[in-house]
Amino acid sequence: MSYESTVTQGMKDHQESVAYLDDNSQDKNLLTNLQISKVLIDDSAEQVITSSKPLKLKEGYALNLKSVDASANTAILELTKNSKVIDSKVVVPSRLDATMSDKTYYYKAEIGATKGIVQIAVHFKNAFHASEDLANIDGVFQISDEPISVEPNQQYDKMMVRTVDDNTDTITMDNKDYRVLLNKNKDMVLMKNIHIKTANQDTVNDTNPLRYYIYKTITGVPETTDEGTSDTNTAMPTGEETSGETKPSSDTVNEGL
Repeated sequence: MSYESTVTQGMKDHQESVAYLDDNSQDKNLLTNLQISKVLIDDSAEQVITSSKPLKLKEGYALNLKSVDASANTAILELTKNSKVIDSKVVVPSRLDATMSDKTYYYKAEIGATKGIVQIAVHFKNAFHASEDLANIDGVFQISDEPISVEPNQQYDKMMVRTVDDNTDTITMDNKDYRVLLNKNKDMVLMKNIHIKTANQDTVNDTNPLRYYIYKTITGVPETTDEGTSDTNTAMPTGEETSGETKPSSDTVNEGL
């Protein structure tokens, strides 16, 4: 995962001349340290938090609205992990002509060997006091604090990391050392929760090769594509054995909080 340094139109509209999360990260790319980390939340839906209803994040984190000073347009925030306070900051989202920095809470952390990368960012639309302190949020971003190592020659089941390029955010993996022979009606692990499933077909020959596909089981809400809702199984070309390469690209984050 890496942050883009490109300044988007949304940031320009908020009087920002630099990419905010990229600019506030000491290390900007996990791949530089041969790591990747899962994006846990990337959500632009509007939601409300109050002094009694914190923003619940993943992996035990929560962002608490401690108080709002309407006269100063400030909101005091506390970040907790497993109910322990680990950070506090003040945001000024309701100020006239508020900038991205005025409206954004961020938390920097050490993730493995990666130092000072923004792990959590929350964009506030406003904050005010009614019957209790309230704040409207319209952007939440969080990456996992449990990185995955992608050092060359590291083995993941039948796949091995061969090269890592942090300039193009590309990881190259192959199974050259672990040839996969496919038989009918089999379901085998290729790497972690990525499997190969073969067809239960009686006739296998040159004109009717064994059919198979690579799939990943997804729990919860199905992912969507431009064509609509995707299946949990992704079809691949047919064949009797596989020994090629795969080049999964790490996530590059365009700042859109």
